Amino acid sequence: MSSLRTSFVAGLTGLVALASSLGAGGAASADPPRTATPVFSQLAADPGVVQVGSEFYAFATGALTRALHGESERGPWQLLGTGLTRRPEWSVADGMWAPDAVHVSGDRWVLYYAARVSGLGPNQRCIGTAISTTGPAGPYDPGNLPPIACPKGATWPDGVTPLIASDQPDTGDLDGFIDPVPFQASDGRRYVIFKKQRPPVTILRIVEVQADWLTPVAPSSVIVTRTDGQIENAVMVERAGRFYLFASWDNWANCDYRTVWLTSGSPTAGFTFPEGFPDRTSVAGGTLMKSSDNGVCGPGGADMVVNAGTGGDADDTVMQMFFHGWICDPATVRPCADNADVAATDGEIRTLYSAMVGWRSDGSPFVVRYETPTS
Repeated sequence: MSSLRTSFVAGLTGLVALASSLGAGGAASADPPRTATPVFSQLAADPGVVQVGSEFYAFATGALTRALHGESERGPWQLLGTGLTRRPEWSVADGMWAPDAVHVSGDRWVLYYAARVSGLGPNQRCIGTAISTTGPAGPYDPGNLPPIACPKGATWPDGVTPLIASDQPDTGDLDGFIDPVPFQASDGRRYVIFKKQRPPVTILRIVEVQADWLTPVAPSSVIVTRTDGQIENAVMVERAGRFYLFASWDNWANCDYRTVWLTSGSPTAGFTFPEGFPDRTSVAGGTLMKSSDNGVCGPGGADMVVNAGTGGDADDTVMQMFFHGWICDPATVRPCADNADVAATDGEIRTLYSAMVGWRSDGSPFVVRYETPTS
């Protein structure tokens, strides 16, 4: 789902003190509350979130993406409408996945999304962009912008081609790209992270872009490869000279979906799975949250909102996390009980949750608390 899905650090000194007091082993006092409740109980899958002042704007998977506004991380949240004015000329259908926004300057913002394209396998996608000149809420117009990232094999309407620097090697099985996430490092360099779409081999890639957040500097490179299942919806955070990659793990369509993390000294290389990952957590990586931690079915698609996304965060930084989970009864906001419940339910949706994330003294992240919605 994120990173400039990010924003300003709130004043959270009490939580900072809690995080700083925890030992490297993760004391029992670090355990978050056992139950999470949606802060927005309507459809909000794969949220990409930015903060402006004390307010939040979220973008979610939908026909032309779904745009939301929250007066705070706890809400109240409301649906603003669609994020995009229309689908881009190079796309063959509505249904935009995992959108995310980034601030460029003034009232200018860029929205990323994944959209279907011809020439690849069924339902395969490329990474598109759109521009708002009226602030984070949009609307975002794709204009005549080409895809920022698309594998070879895609075909285009007359006059439309992807940017040359973003052309990727042929995937062989005609897979596309999804889950775009912007990130700016403390050295000022800007990146977009995305995923090769289908298993059994899933790959996270990263491409450096110019200050306009639209133009690749060079072809993308691989940062993580999983050979036996899904890793997706990645978002990056820089802290104390380290880069933390948070991502979703396993199948998005069931309760086993979880949020994991890895760390490296570089944003473009060095992310490796430590021994026992993801069931065993160490200073090199592990699981941030799973269903048994919070009662949410499939807590994933997470985005981190921290320090305007510029990286170089202070050691005591805490982050606001937004993620989705399956609800099997929207009327009562009942979380799906298990994978069978998800499969048997007609009309289940993924809704929006929020949590606070802090850091242990060994540098590993943990969930401080799950937010409750405003009444």
